[in-house]
Amino acid sequence: MKNKFGGLAGLALGLLSMVAVAGETGSLEVRVDGIRNDSGQVFVSLFNSDEGFPGDKALQTLQTRQADGRAVVTFENLPWGEYAVAAHHDEDGNGKMKTVYGSIPLEGIGISRDAKGVMGPPKFKDAKVELNSAAMTIDVHIKY
Repeated sequence: MKNKFGGLAGLALGLLSMVAVAGETGSLEVRVDGIRNDSGQVFVSLFNSDEGFPGDKALQTLQTRQADGRAVVTFENLPWGEYAVAAHHDEDGNGKMKTVYGSIPLEGIGISRDAKGVMGPPKFKDAKVELNSAAMTIDVHIKY
């Protein structure tokens, strides 16, 4: 004889496991390399959607100093999901990206997955990574 509650119990367990996964968090370590000097600082911005990527609508931005062409930051307690990273070597230390014509960068920048733009900035979909573990590390290469 079949247990009429077996299906409900299975459904309940399935829903609970989905909730557990939805509540998972992790850290994303970003290793930035290719920084040409130790002047200024490095800003690393994290995005969770294409809105404002790779510019002004970051979920979070961390600032750090670099040494020997490298810098490392870690974003903590992130819900599992899709993220993209944009790094900027603020060489002159003024706290903002130096540009020409308002959009062409004159300081070093790097994007996760080395995503490149065509006739404009890279797209979120080309730069995104999937955070689905307790800890993840990605590399971002600065280009000048």
